[in-house]
Amino acid sequence: MLETLRNFAREGISSPSDFFSLSQRHAQYYGQFFEKAGLNWFGPDETAWIRQMEMEHGNLQAALEWALNNDQYEIAFHYGGMLWNFWYVRGYVNESRNWLERAMPHRHLVSPSVLIDALNGAGILAWSFNDYVQARTFLQERLVLSREAGDLHRIGTTFSNLGLVAEAQGDFDQAMAFYKEAASVQQEEGGPIKARISIGNQGNLALRLGDYDQAKFFLEESLALEKEFGDKEGVASKNLRLAEIALRFDQIGFAEELCSQSLKIFQELDYQQGLADALSLQGILAQKRGNINQATILFYQSLTIAQAVQDDYGIAKTLEALAKNALNQEEGEFAARFIGCIEAIHQKTPSLTKVEQAELDGLIAMIQDAVGTEGFFSARGKGYGMPVKQILNEYLNLSKRFEKDDINPFDGSISRKE
Repeated sequence: MLETLRNFAREGISSPSDFFSLSQRHAQYYGQFFEKAGLNWFGPDETAWIRQMEMEHGNLQAALEWALNNDQYEIAFHYGGMLWNFWYVRGYVNESRNWLERAMPHRHLVSPSVLIDALNGAGILAWSFNDYVQARTFLQERLVLSREAGDLHRIGTTFSNLGLVAEAQGDFDQAMAFYKEAASVQQEEGGPIKARISIGNQGNLALRLGDYDQAKFFLEESLALEKEFGDKEGVASKNLRLAEIALRFDQIGFAEELCSQSLKIFQELDYQQGLADALSLQGILAQKRGNINQATILFYQSLTIAQAVQDDYGIAKTLEALAKNALNQEEGEFAARFIGCIEAIHQKTPSLTKVEQAELDGLIAMIQDAVGTEGFFSARGKGYGMPVKQILNEYLNLSKRFEKDDINPFDGSISRKE
């Protein structure tokens, strides 16, 4: 339709006002399309709507670009408030940054009814770019508007997303408090099923904090609610975290089963960050089985996607597993380089919990024992200033370590937010 519109504009429109009117109708048409998609985003028809939005992506971007270029901020914010989750899931980093940078400075010109959802999207996108101060600002503005409107649904989702920001900043007590407040408000609004994501976020944080019994309790409760609601992405995300817990207790077969189920769903949804996360965990499971080469290939696939969507936290997590691989292959210098690369990434990524930091410190100690203190610091220094792609390619050394056909980066076309 986009090319048809352009051709019609060139051949059948003689005045700028006519073209403006046509462009406006085009934008309004796709605004209605967005609203339909939004109603079906989390549910059994999620896959079909994601595919439809992908097919219409060119038209969606053209309409948004027209709105931004012509100071049609009501339309631009309406679009952004509905498009942000699609951008996030599909890994459209440039599109989401473009909207944030060009639209949000003009938010004072937009009506509260439109702004309220755009602020939510802006907060999550800023969080995903590690801009936590800006994310908190957007979400706090949304909380004010939600309270003024007495909108329990939006109050609850805002608390949940503020929890993500607090967690990223290392304020884990505040994050858990936000998640609990969100769940309470959402249950008041519509029962437990409305609170399924906030309950899951409590489980995710408990897992990071090392409270595995509490994590399992919340995640299983959230999983049951996600299944009842029909949210495939939610089911896959909870299964993946439950697989991590199973791995902690050496239930390798069960973890593999859950991870495989999650990967299949993420493939179906083309959910980029989810794919990267699942492939990384599959690599760790292969590592546990002693399949070092297979693990390395899976880590490579995971990192390829994680880099494309700029998931720094996921990149650092996978590099840590890859450093263990290098150590197992008696390549301590590469392991130390990976540590340097990880530490550089951690300068801008979410704060580690005590459990995560202790695990990283334990790995560092093992690498130091393998290569010596002087060798470790020398190699770590090299890795600190080295791009991930470069250090990864040097480590793989495709012509020697693997046959090229073995390295086939996963071609999938991504935590949870609301």
